[in-house]
Parts: sequence; C-alpha cells; structure tokens
Amino acid sequence: MVIYISFAYDPSLVSFVERIKYTTAKFLYGEYPPSAVLNYIWGNKVPINTIIPSPYTNRSMMVVVQSGNHRARHWVKEERNVLLDFREAFKAEPPMISSVAIMTDTDNTNESATAWYGDIVFRRE
Repeated sequence: MVIYISFAYDPSLVSFVERIKYTTAKFLYGEYPPSAVLNYIWGNKVPINTIIPSPYTNRSMMVVVQSGNHRARHWVKEERNVLLDFREAFKAEPPMISSVAIMTDTDNTNESATAWYGDIVFRRE
C-alpha cells in the first residue's frame, strides 16, 4: 500500500542549478516534476512512524504508517497530518500539494499483495 502526495515545484525554493534541472525536465516532459513527495507506506519490517529516505531520490521520503502483517486482511483507518509529516521529513515548509496517487506495490520485496482502498479525505484543521 502506498499513497503518494506530491508537492508543487516552486522556483523560489530552489537554487539556480536546481531551476535549470526543473526547466530541462519541463522541456522534456511538458510539466515540472514535483519538488517533493511523501510516500505513506505499509512496511514489511520497519517500525511505524519511521521516516525513510527514498533510495531513488532525495526529493522523496517514505513514512511508515503500518508494518508487518498482523493487521492484514482487516480494514485499517489511517489519519495523518500531512503538514507535520512534511515538516518532519524535509525540515521545511511544504509547497502546495500537486497530486495524490494510490498504488499497491511489492517490487522491492518480491512478494505479492492485494489492497482495497476506501475514502481518502483531506481536511484543514
């Protein structure tokens, strides 16, 4: 289970070199890539609330919201404070959210998984 929350690129928050990289990416792909991504994951063995850097990019951090299989085959309700999670993961204030993606993925563990998703709600507190 992974819920990705992408944050919009803001040129005022990056260096000149980073702006060139983002401009090149937009030229090649038609849009700017996100400036940062929080990945909410159900880990296999990592403790809940652990924040793990992505092995692929320093712009992505993984937040473990469940771990192990003791809650498998049960509906699990999660509530997260995305603002606080971003601040903890990136030690900065977040830009605007640009997208949300949901997927079930086991490519790093070579296992299989089935997941069901219910309502996903964002609210201001």
